[in-house]
Amino acid sequence: MSARPRPMKCACCGGYAGKFHQHWNQDTGYGICRSCVDWIASRGESPESIRFTYGKAGHNYEAKQHRLGGRLFNVLAEFFETDADAANAYMTKYHGASVLAVEDGRVILADVADEGVPVVEDSV
Repeated sequence: MSARPRPMKCACCGGYAGKFHQHWNQDTGYGICRSCVDWIASRGESPESIRFTYGKAGHNYEAKQHRLGGRLFNVLAEFFETDADAANAYMTKYHGASVLAVEDGRVILADVADEGVPVVEDSV
């Protein structure tokens, strides 16, 4: 893992993947963009497999965010509420992963140290 974030190219689509830390399981200079993470997840890839292959959301690639109580939190992983066993397995395997919310049939996990950032409302 690199000591500091660096610009990455998406290993999936070839586009810009943002400025993040290098993940050990990717070639140097390559990561993944948020759009490709969403596409891979929509094809049935598990959150655990995505983390193994591409790294930690918010550290190795752009995290999806969840709004809760006027703050935005980085989502580490999401599971269907009916798949609580998979959510529990993820939290057991990855220290610091914890339940942020259970909403709309989904279990949303975030890092226990993530304090969120205040939501800035448009003043239009």
